[in-house]
Amino acid sequence: KNMIKIIVIPLLLDLIIVVTWTIIDPLEYVREIESIAMDGNVQIVESYGQCNSQQQNWFILTLALIHFALMVGTNIILFNIREVTSRYQERIYVTLACAFVAQVLVVGLPILFAVGTSTEAVYLVLSAIVFLNDFAILCFIFIPKMRHQQEGLPEGVNTAQSILSADMKKAETAYEVKRRSMAYSSMHSTHSTND
Repeated sequence: KNMIKIIVIPLLLDLIIVVTWTIIDPLEYVREIESIAMDGNVQIVESYGQCNSQQQNWFILTLALIHFALMVGTNIILFNIREVTSRYQERIYVTLACAFVAQVLVVGLPILFAVGTSTEAVYLVLSAIVFLNDFAILCFIFIPKMRHQQEGLPEGVNTAQSILSADMKKAETAYEVKRRSMAYSSMHSTHSTND
């Protein structure tokens, strides 16, 4: 029930902002001519086009602030569930994904503004930002899950015991003590029969 709120509320906020932006100040494709030159009888026009709106910076800033607040909120939630084993929560990996996203944005956004009106460069930088963000998040979330699935549970630990870190350590310790005592017993019984 709480997770639904955490997912639905930000999605609704994003939807409200984007719909409001589309109704109040929709993006319009604008082509601007950079230069006109003549090559013999051929006129060469160099231009670039992009989608713009009058108030786009305010909408983009609002969306960015909401997503920044989501990253902060995510890390607060992750801090609160730190006692759950990493097998059932990806606290470390989600934190690393958030840090990676922040790093890509800190490096990518200045590069995006630096390339200016070069459409090829803007396309390349935007593609790299989207790819690195998405790929990193998917890797940080799914590779640990695949690794845990491949390894399985430690010996002597059932699913219920593996949820909390403290319970898992107790179960592993109890199994190790039991294993050693059985090994010691079998070693002792072997020596008794030899005598």
